[in-house]
Amino acid sequence: MKHLASIPLGLAVFACQASAQESVYTHVNSDTCHTVSETDEGGGYSIIQRCQGQGGWQVYFDSGEHCSRSGFSRQDTPPEGMPYGGYVGNFGGFHDVIEWRLDPEGDAFATIHRYNSTSFDSDGEPRNNSILIVAALRPGEGVESCHVGYVNTTGLAGGNALAREMADGLAPGFVCGDPIWIVDSAHPDLVSARRLDR
Repeated sequence: MKHLASIPLGLAVFACQASAQESVYTHVNSDTCHTVSETDEGGGYSIIQRCQGQGGWQVYFDSGEHCSRSGFSRQDTPPEGMPYGGYVGNFGGFHDVIEWRLDPEGDAFATIHRYNSTSFDSDGEPRNNSILIVAALRPGEGVESCHVGYVNTTGLAGGNALAREMADGLAPGFVCGDPIWIVDSAHPDLVSARRLDR
């Protein structure tokens, strides 16, 4: 893991413009989703679903017995290499509401989606984790979406506002494949955020 002490000045300028952004919300449910494939091979169950998103975007979920992965695409086939839903814990799954951040023209450029998981302390006690995943949208590119950052809301106030700040300030210029930003109780804002190499 890498720690960065500060964020480029351009981010602060962009974040000041965040009030111009708007959000719309879509729901993941049986009315907007259908099964693309379902397998039970190698001792593990997996199901891929495609759900209707915003503005022509499709949301894909690859869910197994312990965790889920997701990706966004405008294609009718699942994107390759969908990333794991959270960076801590197992036995997790996504919330049913997705927030889409819109630019002034009304096009979605980022999403915010909550992932809930469970990890275990050294004494075996379960710990619930709630992660807001910020993803950048890249319509027409080879990789149409990627994770920009995670806001670990466990023990952190104002998580939703921080996730919007991350989406508005980082997603537009984020290079897919770069280390992912993390905000948590130890690094409670974008200035002190650390980066996670995968």
